[in-house]
Amino acid sequence: MLPMFDSNLKTYSISWLEERFNNDNLNTEISIQRQAVWNHLYQSNLIMSILHYVPIPSLWFEKKKSGRNNYNVIDGKQRTLTICSFLNDQFPLSNKMQFKTIEGDDITGLTCSELFAKHEYLWHRLKDYQLSIAVIDPMTAEQREFLFFMGNQSVPLGTTNFLPVILGEFYMQQFVSACRHSLFTNTIKMTKTALNRRIDLKLLIQYLILKHRGGSGLGGAEVLNFANQIRSGETTISFVELKELMDYLYMGLKKGNYLKAVNIPVVMSVGQRAMELNVDAKTFGEKVEHFFMEVEAGSNIDYTEAGLKGGSSKKANVQARLDNLMKILGEDSRGQLILPAGR
Repeated sequence: MLPMFDSNLKTYSISWLEERFNNDNLNTEISIQRQAVWNHLYQSNLIMSILHYVPIPSLWFEKKKSGRNNYNVIDGKQRTLTICSFLNDQFPLSNKMQFKTIEGDDITGLTCSELFAKHEYLWHRLKDYQLSIAVIDPMTAEQREFLFFMGNQSVPLGTTNFLPVILGEFYMQQFVSACRHSLFTNTIKMTKTALNRRIDLKLLIQYLILKHRGGSGLGGAEVLNFANQIRSGETTISFVELKELMDYLYMGLKKGNYLKAVNIPVVMSVGQRAMELNVDAKTFGEKVEHFFMEVEAGSNIDYTEAGLKGGSSKKANVQARLDNLMKILGEDSRGQLILPAGR
């Protein structure tokens, strides 16, 4: 039989939360809770959200049997610790935040006391912010475990889920159009799960990193950083050229297991060079298919290991895969001709 719960949803200010935390009325160390796991950036983003009046999810507090104002923190430990730690000057706001300003003022690098000394109005904004708190009557251990489990079923956001926000609406419209190209919908055939995770968008940006930066890694940090450069105008993207490349690849490539996420940015990069060398699309497709048949047969260990060993998105492994595949054009990744042995 599933346990039942008695609870009330109430609204309290951050001042109320701070008072109870500082008076040791909040128990954040119940055995089923995680440790304090939020990093500096997560903490800073929460404070910035509050200062912009962004609604945050409800906290879940259980009334303790001992003491009217004593609570167990069932859900919301990271948020509670972050808010109260900031108010106690235990960390400054990170300069790695995506959004750094309030009403035109950059507030990164400031502790709570420094922030309020510089912008007194933010003191009231933070202290008066209203938190939604579900106050639950005292529970049994079974109820507590059930509630904690059911309240932590959400799927965490991955790096790619933040790309639309970083790129902004204008650039996202261009990328959405590119993601709907027949190369992705018919040839590569992205799975529903991959599409939900915006892997198609990530692959396009990884290719563009290779095009504009050359020897770079393709991990989450590089992808987000490059998306920022697109949004800021630091890097200019030609979506006309991107479509031309995708048209070329769609004409040349056949469906196959070799069109995996780890290979696609490299294939696109080599395809761009093939276009520049006026290689026929079908000829290029045949060369790519033959190359990966050899990889599958185990006769190209260097490429295989560069896709598996030590992280496929690391700079050295990306470069190794690119150098290997570029050989089908008689070049290396720097455009240097590969001469036969003995020449």
